[in-house]
Amino acid sequence: MKVGDDKPSAISIVNTATVGEFFIALTTSTSFKKLSDCDPGELVVRAPKESLPADTDRKSVDPTKFGQELTNPKATLADVLKPTIEGANGEYDVFVELPAKPEEKTFTADGIPSLGTLRDGSRCSIPSESLRHEAVVAEQAKFAVCEDLKLISKGNVVWQPQFLQKVRTYTTENDIRNLVIDVLLEAIVAAGLSGKVNCLSELSVFDLRADIWLVMSHDRPVGVVEVKLPGEKIMRSPNVYGQIFDDMMSLRSFHGLKHVFGIVTTYEEWQIFWLPETMTAAASTVAPPLELRLAPPEMKNEEVECCVQKEDEEGAEALSSAMPQKCYRGGVFKSNAADLPLTLCSLFRKMNASPSGHVKLLDDSRPYVVMTPPSFNTRTWRI
Repeated sequence: MKVGDDKPSAISIVNTATVGEFFIALTTSTSFKKLSDCDPGELVVRAPKESLPADTDRKSVDPTKFGQELTNPKATLADVLKPTIEGANGEYDVFVELPAKPEEKTFTADGIPSLGTLRDGSRCSIPSESLRHEAVVAEQAKFAVCEDLKLISKGNVVWQPQFLQKVRTYTTENDIRNLVIDVLLEAIVAAGLSGKVNCLSELSVFDLRADIWLVMSHDRPVGVVEVKLPGEKIMRSPNVYGQIFDDMMSLRSFHGLKHVFGIVTTYEEWQIFWLPETMTAAASTVAPPLELRLAPPEMKNEEVECCVQKEDEEGAEALSSAMPQKCYRGGVFKSNAADLPLTLCSLFRKMNASPSGHVKLLDDSRPYVVMTPPSFNTRTWRI
């Protein structure tokens, strides 16, 4: 039998064989390589009349199904079938029809499973729109996929039983974040970046705390992800735009990242964001090379801390016009969108290829963080 055949196969075995011997025959002569591939309750057993003794009742040819009777590996098939094939003595052939083995789903071909429902009886927090981030303009633009990118199908964690169990219900934003991390790791492998990029949760850069940072193997951040609980308006919130904008600006300011991308997702929906200077990379349809283009920083992180200035409200207001608070956003992808895997993989390849420049202590072209409780804004501070 081949995987995906419409018609089930059948194996023939003598009735004196044990249940254990039957399962050995099952896994060695068919595509069912382990017992968990096949539910015993789906195995249809037939004993053709011509294979039975002449005095056997005609009813004995009726099919039956295996169930709990197959729990004893030492029992014979004759023992298992005795209630159905009554009066059949001696040896006879038993034919077991096997259900067609379903074709395995993959991330690259089938995307990700749909999100289930809020767990019954649980209290779920309202989708958050942090007031610590000012609203910004996120202009709609097109994010282009890498048309020449060949995806690698390997692992397929998101279609394994353990993940399918987790995705059925959720309670908190942390549940959604764990699902998103699994999807991101799947896309990293499919993009050919296994061992090069990883996901780290809840890191902070001077009080800028994102849900997930996409980090290179040598601790160089290349992207950021904000996870939200599913909600009707959460993906269109200017405050959420402001949050991902501040996250992306922190990558540009403190790590010198040139092409800065971010993701906002509820798992049900996915949206890509980028800074204005990243427009060329966002529009590219060519997969960047895997080689890393990195310029080492000129200073230690602790030296950069002195660039973070706390100003009063008047000082912050005076700087508010120094830099437009604007970013770009692509379209919203549903979790079942056929092009979601290629889009995520293209994004990670572009993130990985972004060069990092030297971070200078004082630079009139560098954006600095100006903090004014209870909110903060990322501005350009000209000295």
